[in-house]
Order: sequence, then structure tokens, then C-alpha cells
Amino acid sequence: MAANAFGFNPAVWQAYREGRLGRSSWWPNVLSGLVVAIVAIPLALGFAIASGAKPEQGLFTAIVAGVLLLLLGFFRAGDLMRYVPSTVILGFTAGIAIIIWVGQWRYFLGLQSVPAGPMMTHLDYWLHLDRWSDGPTLLLGVCGLGLSMGMASPPLR
Repeated sequence: MAANAFGFNPAVWQAYREGRLGRSSWWPNVLSGLVVAIVAIPLALGFAIASGAKPEQGLFTAIVAGVLLLLLGFFRAGDLMRYVPSTVILGFTAGIAIIIWVGQWRYFLGLQSVPAGPMMTHLDYWLHLDRWSDGPTLLLGVCGLGLSMGMASPPLR
């Protein structure tokens, strides 16, 4: 089966031609799918709870995302990523990192709660740590951050 005039050549057809869909390939594929599900489902539940949604909404989102990824893989839509500039991917990833970082301030600083509002409200907590934070929790957070950054940082040249 060759690609048609529009260049449509799903990965499943290529895998079939290469003999990767035989009976011997099913068990590794099923095992890989189970491993992904074991990781993705609790992760989706956790993201839902952390963002204030219900766990079942996280599960539904994981199922929809899995179906979407299956369809995108079938139609080889991953090839479209070469048209997305690396700066867009870097900016998107950095934005997500900042959102996660700000969301963890409460736990890092040992605060009872962090009010919703403008960034200046959050900045007040940083400027007055002695008034708002729990000392042992803050110390543990700083030590953990220093340790993780020290272990993950490549040596400087």
C-alpha cells in the first residue's frame, strides 16, 4: 500500500508492511500501553485535584487525550511539529513551569493558604516570610531546593 496522491500514509500501514503487527508484537505493545495507562491515569487524577476539578473530570480528560493521541498518531500528525518554532515550545514550557512554581509557594513557604489575586499579593508573602511562614517547613524547602539544584546542575566550564 503506497501513499495516495495526498501523501496519506498512516504509521499503522507502515508497521504492517514492516511486519511489526504480527502476533509476536502484540504482547510488547499491550504491555507498553498498560505502563502508559498506569502512569497517565493517576497523573490525570492528580492534575484534576490540584487544579480544583473533580477526579472523574481528570479521568475523562485522560481518556479523551488518549483517543486524540491515537488519532494523531494514526494520521502522522507528529510530523507537523517541525513547523512549530522551538521558541514557541520553550515559551510554552516555561509558562507551565512558572504556573507550577507559583502554585507550590504555599507548600514551600509553609503557609496555611495563599490568596488568589494579583502578583503583588503573592509578593507580600515573600517580603514578610517571618510573619507568614512556618520556619521548619521553609528550612526544609530551601534545603530540598538547594539539594535538587545541586544534583541536577551540570558543572560550569
